[in-house]
Amino acid sequence: MYFTPNETQQRHAFIDHSLEAANAVLAEPQIVEALGDYAADLSDVAGRLYIPNARFGRLTVPRAYRGTDHIPVVALETGERLRVYDDEFKERNPRQREAVFSEVESWGTPYDPVVYAQNLGSIATARCKIYPRQQLITSLAASNLAAVSDVRAHVDIPTAALRSPDVANRYLVRARPLLTLNYSKKQADPGVVVHEYAHIVQSEREVVIAAPEDNEAMHDARWELEAYHVGATLVHAMRGAGMEIADYGKQVKRDRIRQTQAAQDDPFRPTAELLGNLAQQKLGI
Repeated sequence: MYFTPNETQQRHAFIDHSLEAANAVLAEPQIVEALGDYAADLSDVAGRLYIPNARFGRLTVPRAYRGTDHIPVVALETGERLRVYDDEFKERNPRQREAVFSEVESWGTPYDPVVYAQNLGSIATARCKIYPRQQLITSLAASNLAAVSDVRAHVDIPTAALRSPDVANRYLVRARPLLTLNYSKKQADPGVVVHEYAHIVQSEREVVIAAPEDNEAMHDARWELEAYHVGATLVHAMRGAGMEIADYGKQVKRDRIRQTQAAQDDPFRPTAELLGNLAQQKLGI
């Protein structure tokens, strides 16, 4: 895949227009009030996005953004694939490293949590570099308007190194996120972009998770339920403010169904009943 200079400029303009539209919505007082605690996190993500270098189907991080918490965003047409060879995408950004430290500290290991967190990250990075399957390839299906992707690695921790019997000994560790917008559309709608912003917030908040396969699937479902809630809240607020917005009925319906079955202490828990009801109404996630 090769982009001509003119094509590159057009894609960059598409990204700029899409993000500007979403960020303008997030700056509206009525929207900020409606989103509540989410508003600050979403706006923070909006202020850290940048367009990386992409040539001959390969993506690299400019020197100015290496080692920072800035988030790359690219635009691809349906079916296009972009290979990410840059090892920067197999590392965690500063916010993710802090999240790993906080998680490790909560385990109560008998070792220095700073050193333990660094070792955990180093092992994850090494495994990402060793296995070819961990190379990040971003692409979009026709049904996807946007997506957040990352490189992931499983890390095993000796049980003897953990004080708590409740702590798992196998974890999935995420690397820095990449945002992809569907260039087949004229402009990514704010509802789409903000939904993906929510996923970026999640990817920097929960970098390490217990790794049994069923737990990973449930964790992904939990993230989707929360992101749909953010999107539905945005849609309601935009309509209330008289703003133009695309039809996001499915996003709103998913959140409405979730709300009717949500537990007060865990509102985004993906129970079998909830997931079954969504699937039955062809609203599966």
